[in-house]
Amino acid sequence: MAAVQDIQFLPIDILSSGTRWLVGWGIGSIVAFLFNVIFYSRLSRSIRVSIIVDFLRSIPILAIVPLTLYYFGAWEYSKFFIIAWSSFFPVLVATRATLALPNADQDAFIAGFHLGFWRLLRIQILPKLLFGLVSGMRVAIGVAWISVIAAEMLGIYSTSTLNGGLGYRLYQFYDNGNLIGMLIYVLIFGLLGVLSAFAFQAAVSRVLAPVGYVGLTHAFR
Repeated sequence: MAAVQDIQFLPIDILSSGTRWLVGWGIGSIVAFLFNVIFYSRLSRSIRVSIIVDFLRSIPILAIVPLTLYYFGAWEYSKFFIIAWSSFFPVLVATRATLALPNADQDAFIAGFHLGFWRLLRIQILPKLLFGLVSGMRVAIGVAWISVIAAEMLGIYSTSTLNGGLGYRLYQFYDNGNLIGMLIYVLIFGLLGVLSAFAFQAAVSRVLAPVGYVGLTHAFR
């Protein structure tokens, strides 16, 4: 009976965790995209940048949690930061990889016309970034959901309009020995990951297909 009573908070837990996931995943993806646009030439060629990126993305998210808690406290912005941090690197690495892909015909065409930065950005850089962005954001979907659990185990149930969320409740189920609740919430996390991936693919197809990126929308199915 107690297990059933605890699960009655499932809708608001899903809403709270989903909001954190969406905000953190979106911020991390956008920052990674802008970072690649601004530092395009250095990111595609610099060994030092590669070493720094590899070093930072190798730090486990669980190691970031206590540092965030120490410096910023267990508030909503801390949770957004943790999720955004974990989402940043899959998008950054994917976009860097596509920027480094050679395209001899396109490079020769661009070199022949001596294009300025803005035309170069539109013709060469943005299409490559877009390809990497879609790939990286899809990978970051699952990584961000993993980070939601870590972020919501900071120990505060309610911050402003959001409650503890799925991760907080899962940890409470563990403390109370509620096996049924733990299993249900673990399955909910998996279901949300699948639904997020399908929703993202549908959004990509809807946005990119009308502007001529049909091949890109099929590449990640």
